[in-house]
Amino acid sequence: MTPEPEFAPAAPAAAPVTLWPLSAPGPASLRRHAAALTGLVEGLDEPATRRHPTAVARALARVDAGGPHRAAVVARDGADLLRGL
Repeated sequence: MTPEPEFAPAAPAAAPVTLWPLSAPGPASLRRHAAALTGLVEGLDEPATRRHPTAVARALARVDAGGPHRAAVVARDGADLLRGL
C-alpha cells in the first residue's frame, strides 16, 4: 500500500485589508475629519459592534468623495485604523 502524501498545514489567512478614503475641502478640515472618525473606529474590534470596518469604508467612499484634499488609511483592524487616523 502506498503511504498517504504528507501535507503541511495551511498558514492562517491574514485579515482582509480595508481602505478608508477621506476627503475634505482643505488640509485642516481633512485633519478634523480624521479626528472625528477616531470615535467611530474605537470599538470596531469588539465582537458586539455592528459597525463592520468594510461597511464603514464603503459608506465613506460613497459619501465622502467630493473634497479636493484626500487621504486614505489602509488597515486590517480597528487598531491599524486608529494608528492611521
